[in-house]
Formats: sequence, C-alpha cells, structure tokens
Amino acid sequence: MIGLYYNGGTTASTVNGNFINSLVTSSSGFSTNRMIYGIKMNAGKTTYSNNVISLGGNPRATLVGIYETGA
Repeated sequence: MIGLYYNGGTTASTVNGNFINSLVTSSSGFSTNRMIYGIKMNAGKTTYSNNVISLGGNPRATLVGIYETGA
C-alpha cells in the first residue's frame, strides 16, 4: 500500500504539504511481503518538503515512511 507515489521527469518539481495518515492493511497474520509506504519515489528531479507521515497503526506489515529507489 502506498500513500503517495511519485514518478516525475527531469523538470524540477515540488511535493509538499501532504498529510498521510491511517494507512492499514485488512489481512490478518504477518507477511514479510506486506508493505506500507508513506511516500514512495521512483524518479524525478523533485524537492520533498513539509510532508507529514504518520504510520504505525498496523503491526501486520512492514512500515516505511519515505522510500526512494535511487533512480
């Protein structure tokens, strides 16, 4: 599950002022492949600022606040 996914181009852009909260999975039991991402970045020349990410209400998944692939 991803709260905000960004795949931008080479033109400079901004992602800011987002409030990401209360992301949960509905399945029972822990699974190593169940992931919750607050913000997942794939590509792009982008500045990320003033984003609020609140995760942690679901122990049945791996939680990642901000994930950047390096592309």
